[in-house]
Amino acid sequence: YQRSESWQEQLGHYVTRHSQVQTALTQSRQQLAHFREAELLRGMKRTIATLEREQKALEVAIKRLSAPHVTPALAETKGVGPKLCAALLSMLPELGMVSNKSISSLVGVAPFNQDSGGKVGYRAISGGRGVLRRILYMGALSAMRHDPAIAEFYARLKAAGKPFKVRIVAVMRKMLVRLNARRRDELKSALGSAAALQPA
Repeated sequence: YQRSESWQEQLGHYVTRHSQVQTALTQSRQQLAHFREAELLRGMKRTIATLEREQKALEVAIKRLSAPHVTPALAETKGVGPKLCAALLSMLPELGMVSNKSISSLVGVAPFNQDSGGKVGYRAISGGRGVLRRILYMGALSAMRHDPAIAEFYARLKAAGKPFKVRIVAVMRKMLVRLNARRRDELKSALGSAAALQPA
């Protein structure tokens, strides 16, 4: 007997594959500039065309699988595009159900002290769900352009002299905490509505 996959597992496979294809496309396009031989260029261009077709097909499938499960908490948050929305749905079912600290740790954007003995080290992120974190990174870049509150938060960190990596991880964490709070409110509202429908 083989257990059938849930929609989240299936969607997660498509999101992961899309991330792999996107990485392969970026690498192939960069490598294209380093060759001059016509035969090699033709082969690489065929590979790129194949990857581009697969990417488009995956995007269609991801949209189809995720559409029935998208909630306002996801759809109405700036920086959360279709790919990040699908990644959150499939790879972070804990969203809205755990604390902000826990959700940050699960994704791998919670800072951990790098101390050794009497020496105080820097704070770095560790562990987490790598594919989701990479997609959240792109969402954070988008939010910095389209969300005034996020842009202002990023500007304050920059003015304080924080390195770029620290700034972008802080933005990722802020987005995640906001999403967690909004999803928590959705779940509470849904529970309240369900309770109100119960017969007295």
